[in-house]
Amino acid sequence: MKDVLIYLAILLFSVSGFCLEKTDTIAYTRGDIFFNILDTLYVPSDTGRTYIGYEMISRNPKTIRYGRKMGREVFVPGKGWERMDAERRKSTSLFTFPAAQNGEEAKRRLLIEFIGSDFLTYQPEKRYRMVKYFNFEGEDQRYYITDELLVKEAFWDNEILGRSETLKRNRKYSSKIYEQLLDSFDDAPSTGKRSRPDKIYPESYAGAYKDDEGRLVILITDSMANIDSYRDYANSDYVSIRTVKYSLNALNEIMDKINAYMRENPKGIIMKNIDLYARDDINNRIIVDVKQMDKEYEELFKNTVIDSSLVFFQDEYGAPEDL
Repeated sequence: MKDVLIYLAILLFSVSGFCLEKTDTIAYTRGDIFFNILDTLYVPSDTGRTYIGYEMISRNPKTIRYGRKMGREVFVPGKGWERMDAERRKSTSLFTFPAAQNGEEAKRRLLIEFIGSDFLTYQPEKRYRMVKYFNFEGEDQRYYITDELLVKEAFWDNEILGRSETLKRNRKYSSKIYEQLLDSFDDAPSTGKRSRPDKIYPESYAGAYKDDEGRLVILITDSMANIDSYRDYANSDYVSIRTVKYSLNALNEIMDKINAYMRENPKGIIMKNIDLYARDDINNRIIVDVKQMDKEYEELFKNTVIDSSLVFFQDEYGAPEDL
């Protein structure tokens, strides 16, 4: 009897945690909402992270709600599709996908993230699919749509292997140089809220990132006089210097103002239309990624949040470069 009770408890726990998203979810078969994976995943990979593009298309006259969270499944011969544990983006945030209007389909391109452990999990030529969930706004019924992910073995030749080793070496040494660069900046007075201290950045510094070859690119504000302050770094084979217009302090000031507004208005009309906003060091700007872009919304943002030439609006979700 005890074993039966334990089994029932486990079963009820599993169902209760699962039914929040799955028991009321059925396959969408009407054929007017599509989920298309656009790229191939190559394994193994020498990178710790990669992104596969996909698009959502709706020809339905109703607005739909969707989340970034999606299921990952593998096809097991004799059993069918089975859920994988490799799940990313735990956020439960829901976003609005616009209704098709005047015969024009609504379309958005987004990205699926794959990290280091995924390159060991996924195997070439096996069948995998991604599962996307949504519901029509104002309705409780949830649906899912799927598309298969093509997985192939990465082709390595001597040239690519050589480049791979160079890339690893560049990344290794540029990371050390980046740490030295940060250590050269003074620490801000501690508030006791963060384990890693904030830095006091000079106005000459505009950020840094790694290029396609794994080298560190240090950004400085557009003044030849500032180059002398970073000349020691510029002499390295693993570093290059770029001049840009705005300092990192200027970018952070804009981010602080946007963050403050979003904290005070988490459910306002501005926030509801935003997928993400982030500092884009490579292009020396702040990007605001919106679900649906129009001049009216842009003017509303400028009038209520901040009007700055540093803010750039885009209408598709991307992955900002990060060190």
